[in-house]
Amino acid sequence: MRTHFFTIAIAQLLIFISIKAFPQWIPSDTGLPDAISVKYFLKVNSRVLAATSKGIYVSDDDGHSWIQKNNGLHKLNVANIQYEGPDLYLIGGDSLYKSTDNGDNWIYINAMPSTYCYELLVFSDIIFTSVGSSVRASYDHGLTWIPKNNGLLETGHLVAITALDSMLFVGFSDGGIWYSVDTANTWQQIDTGFIPNDSYVFNFATQNHNLLCAIWSTSGSLLQSNNYGQSWNNISYFTSMEVEQVYWFGNDIFVVTDNGSPDSTTTIYRSNDNGSNWYPYNQGVKIQSWTRTFIVVNNDVLCGTQPIEPHYNQPQYDSVGIWRRSLTQSGIEKEISDENSILVYPNPATNHLYIENKSNDKLFSIYNIQGQLILKGLLQHDINNINITDLSEGVYIIHMFDNYSILTKRILKK
Repeated sequence: MRTHFFTIAIAQLLIFISIKAFPQWIPSDTGLPDAISVKYFLKVNSRVLAATSKGIYVSDDDGHSWIQKNNGLHKLNVANIQYEGPDLYLIGGDSLYKSTDNGDNWIYINAMPSTYCYELLVFSDIIFTSVGSSVRASYDHGLTWIPKNNGLLETGHLVAITALDSMLFVGFSDGGIWYSVDTANTWQQIDTGFIPNDSYVFNFATQNHNLLCAIWSTSGSLLQSNNYGQSWNNISYFTSMEVEQVYWFGNDIFVVTDNGSPDSTTTIYRSNDNGSNWYPYNQGVKIQSWTRTFIVVNNDVLCGTQPIEPHYNQPQYDSVGIWRRSLTQSGIEKEISDENSILVYPNPATNHLYIENKSNDKLFSIYNIQGQLILKGLLQHDINNINITDLSEGVYIIHMFDNYSILTKRILKK
């Protein structure tokens, strides 16, 4: 029965498949040493600063070349860097440093309240960091630290902190999100409605009064709120991939995902319409790396990477460092006929569409002929059953994409 059904489907399959060869990421590491881990970018006026495992590197030419600026730093493993005009602050090892000259020189302020302080936020002339499950604040530019945990359950580890307008938000390794409207004097918990039990709030991104939250879990999510966390929408379909990082600039959102394996590589996805549609954006970044940070400079995006855990401190891996990619350069399309890699049947279809994917997992999105997004999801390396019962009759376009290509097929719903 299945053989007969399959034969009919192939006979009816009138499709167009195109593979788009994306522009690639290219190294942008002139002046950087080998085997460097890049953890955080910051742009101050026309200067880009990179917090790395080997100190601070700055670029005055939009990231094309880099100069080391470690004068005054005694701990070179920089976890975070923040700007509170006109000063810069960074965590180097277990110490807090300050620069008053745009990062050219650094002044030691004091030890951080813990050896394991990775989060740093300067807000309303107050410096915030995390110690385990606790928020710490400094009102004297890092000389002393005060716990600010009123209302927090203090479970899990505090792994993300951000400010949106006059509010503060913190995220925990147990999936909890909390907010404060009084500069961390009191905290209230947020119920997003989307965060499962195995979740890990990885980081936040903010823009124009909106908040994004990357959720690292086996049912990964990218959550968006446009009302300061009071309600949320899940704008991703990374349903089987953990969302590790999110960066937001204009209409562009960049996310980093992985499949949870400790030796897996990460995958970059980009949306240029604020999360309505997603495209693979990984081509060119080498293996054995995690992408940790992004920044947009003019018409390019930079990403910073570090080795995955089994390959730390092995300079033979050239996957780490800084990479560049144009935001505006278009790909080269080439029409091909490849019915062996992915099969769609039946066509026309009535209630169910079967997509037999013989290669790696892909994402898919279905559009009507007006260009409106109708369905989206994940295509596993298997026969995937897509319920199209609720679709109106007519012609639809399916886009299926992985790290390297987009395949487009046209189907008829009856």
